[in-house]
Amino acid sequence: MGMGMAYSSIANDAFGMFFNPAGTANAPLPEMGTSIGRMPDPTGNLSWWDMSYIRPYPSIHSATVGFSYDGQWQTENLYEQDFLFNYAQDIDLSKYHLSKPLQVGGNFKVLDTAVAPGAGGTAALGFDGGVLARSDFGWNSGMSLLNLTTDPGFPHPTFIWGNSYDYDHWLTAAVDLHIRPGLTAFYPGLEASFDQGLLDARIGKGLPLEGVNQLAFGFGVDFSPFVLDAASTFPTGGVYRSGGGYQMSLSYRFGAPTYEAKFVGEAAREADELAARIQALQAQKNDLELKLGRTRTDSEAASGQLSVLEARIKELEARYKALTQAIERTNFDLQSLRNRKAALLLPSGPGPKIPTPPQKAAPAWPKKHVVVEGDTLRSLAKKYYGDETLWERIYDANPDAIDRGLPHLGSVLTIPAPRKPSPTGRETQGGGDGGP
Repeated sequence: MGMGMAYSSIANDAFGMFFNPAGTANAPLPEMGTSIGRMPDPTGNLSWWDMSYIRPYPSIHSATVGFSYDGQWQTENLYEQDFLFNYAQDIDLSKYHLSKPLQVGGNFKVLDTAVAPGAGGTAALGFDGGVLARSDFGWNSGMSLLNLTTDPGFPHPTFIWGNSYDYDHWLTAAVDLHIRPGLTAFYPGLEASFDQGLLDARIGKGLPLEGVNQLAFGFGVDFSPFVLDAASTFPTGGVYRSGGGYQMSLSYRFGAPTYEAKFVGEAAREADELAARIQALQAQKNDLELKLGRTRTDSEAASGQLSVLEARIKELEARYKALTQAIERTNFDLQSLRNRKAALLLPSGPGPKIPTPPQKAAPAWPKKHVVVEGDTLRSLAKKYYGDETLWERIYDANPDAIDRGLPHLGSVLTIPAPRKPSPTGRETQGGGDGGP
């Protein structure tokens, strides 16, 4: 039963078919229940009794079938009796991103009214339909349409729309909206569960937009496989006003564990869940440790590769320096060979005597030069000798101040006297006057 009486979004037992025929879907066990109630009324007290039975339908997965009898009496007159045949099942809508199946259900009804017991009555056929949507975070929403009959003399159709929220499996808040011709009512309610569901305490309030406001109280005791529920409603305008009522129900779930077994089973289930969580965390820890070990191995391998690359770079730098020096020496040797070739090609006999012009005084050698930005051996040879091909003289005189063919910035170079080949093949002192 729901809070006070029942709600369309939590109609999940054998009596649920009276409020939302979809609530019986996917029932885990067969269940039988009976209830009795009474409601004061100025035209005569109204009493009712019903009996319901549901069971899983093995031929169709998640389907449930059931039937119910509901009889209502007003004073000494038989007012109405209904025979309901219920069918409900789950529909998988995961392709539409619904995490839980949608419950759908319906009641086929045979209704009969009579003026007095044994008197002839009026029969009619009817139908109830409903849907119930659930979520993983405790939110449920239900909708049902009741009392669609072939005889308009029976109660008008009633539309019910409701929502509920289950917080941590112990506190449930629910609300229902009932709409039918002549009555529109709003029913909020709360239910608290204690001691593994052994005791449920409920409170609700009926707020009809026209009619008598009601305040409902209820409780339930789960002595599995027996479940006892009781509910009472009172008019909030005063205890002597017409309205209110009370109801009591008892149900039995075939094959359900006893309360002691249920309590132990809940504890075992929680222990299994904790063990599974511990196992999952341990697996996660092992995975992280494995990844950490791989990361450390990769880091060590990368460090080794870096060391090898650094050594290789130093080796290549040394080779580059050696190759640069070899190129400079090769250029010097090549120039020397060219000079010797030119000397050998000169005529060997004495030629006509050519008067020599007066010689200038030879400049003082060696000279000193402070290396600045942009100086090279060839530019210094051009500056001091007037011939850039004589750079080898500067190189040979300053081997410690030259690296890779370039003089060190800021170093003091010794500029030796140049030597040029004479017409006889001998080298003579001479050259420029030291100007650029």
